[in-house]
Amino acid sequence: MVMTDVISANLSVDYSSIRIETDPAGQEVPYSLSGGKDENGNPDGTTVATYMIPDSTKVVITYDADVRGNGTQTIVNKVSVNGQEETIETIKSFGAATEGEGAVASFKIVKVDGYDANKKLEGVQFKIFAENPTIYFDQANTLKEIFLTTDENGEIVLDGDQYVFYFNECYHVQEVAPLPDYGTISFDYLVTLTNEMALVDYGEYIYYFNDSMQIKNWPLEGLIVEKQVESPDNADKEQYYQFRVSILNDDGSVNTEYNEKNGDDQFVNGSVEFELKDKEQKMFWGFHKGTKYRVEEIDSKGLAVSVTYKVYDEDGNVTQRTDQSASHTGTLVQQNEIISFNNSAETPITIDIPVIKILQGRDMAEGEFAFVLQPIDINGQTKDPKQIIYNPAGLENQAVEFRFTLDYTTEDALSAPYRDADGNAVFFYVVYEEQGEDTDIIYSDLQYIVRVTLTQEGNALIATPQYFLYDGEGPLPSEATDQDTAQMLG
Repeated sequence: MVMTDVISANLSVDYSSIRIETDPAGQEVPYSLSGGKDENGNPDGTTVATYMIPDSTKVVITYDADVRGNGTQTIVNKVSVNGQEETIETIKSFGAATEGEGAVASFKIVKVDGYDANKKLEGVQFKIFAENPTIYFDQANTLKEIFLTTDENGEIVLDGDQYVFYFNECYHVQEVAPLPDYGTISFDYLVTLTNEMALVDYGEYIYYFNDSMQIKNWPLEGLIVEKQVESPDNADKEQYYQFRVSILNDDGSVNTEYNEKNGDDQFVNGSVEFELKDKEQKMFWGFHKGTKYRVEEIDSKGLAVSVTYKVYDEDGNVTQRTDQSASHTGTLVQQNEIISFNNSAETPITIDIPVIKILQGRDMAEGEFAFVLQPIDINGQTKDPKQIIYNPAGLENQAVEFRFTLDYTTEDALSAPYRDADGNAVFFYVVYEEQGEDTDIIYSDLQYIVRVTLTQEGNALIATPQYFLYDGEGPLPSEATDQDTAQMLG
């Protein structure tokens, strides 16, 4: 029997306080906690607890929770058991007696098994350090980082009576080493403590000074997909990203006969889709060593995507690699594989496409001539959008230079219309002077094709332009000029 309990957004559960009593006594009730979503699939601040209750078993579940907010608060619990739902609302008035300058940090982190939060993980070591390098954990300014190890309850405490913690400063919580047979979490958790309830914002990792958080680790039994988002926009970190895992045949095609259930996930025709947001992991287990698989991010929401994974040689030596790609295909050669997808709000690279205009017979007035840069396909068909720029002023016979600009991101490289023999992204543009109406001027009829090739050097995207003279008709030329500008004479 499955029971879900949706806890309202103004409650912060103390994860170490959850107690489950059963009748008959001693029955195991695995459970997990996750963030809730609204009807549009967006995070709504609620906490969803899912309990797996044995049949014919009575349970009493209790937990402590802090109230996020002062004054009159409505506390809501929505419980669902086998399709039957009940909503309980309680209205009470709350005040934070310890809020303000007298508050002392007492923030609890609870480490649990990814499948069953009843199982607390003892002996996991964490390193804590401040993002601000001028902050220390002692009054003598000698202690820049501290190491804490989870106790028998899976807990560490950021204790303001033992160490100096500053409110409204960001601290990194970094797992140093996992327990045997558990996977490593490769990203840092961020914690900012505040003594003002109104400033609490879980989306920005801002917690009340005596709040708590839960960190899950999964046993090393199969394939782990991990999500990280690097963006100054919090909305990018709060939204969910779609993924697909497929089981493959030896020839790389999807094994459509694989229709197994993996935990809560049902593979259909060899594939299953799921979603993750920033700093979440998804575990698939029960695969045999040698299983071929493909993991792909279906929708990156316009962000650049890279995937990090490990490669094992015949002697068991490991090398970590990162590809600028939204998918990874591999074979399970160890008991676990961690595939980490990183989405980043990329700053585009910008290149200049210079144009030179020379006017013979008189000086050139500003804005007298118009020039166009426009995408073009290999058959000579122009595309939108079209850039138009105008010349600056110049003297007679002076080579006046001005520039178009083009921006590119990794997403552009992945969706390029053409690729060269090495697989690099290729774009084509045509540059020409618009024919004006002044009968005393002979306008330039030269046209140039600009071919831009995008290459990847490490994590850096490189754009290289080449210039080709073009007669304006038919397929594009294949022989580049030795020029580095489009030169127009009039």
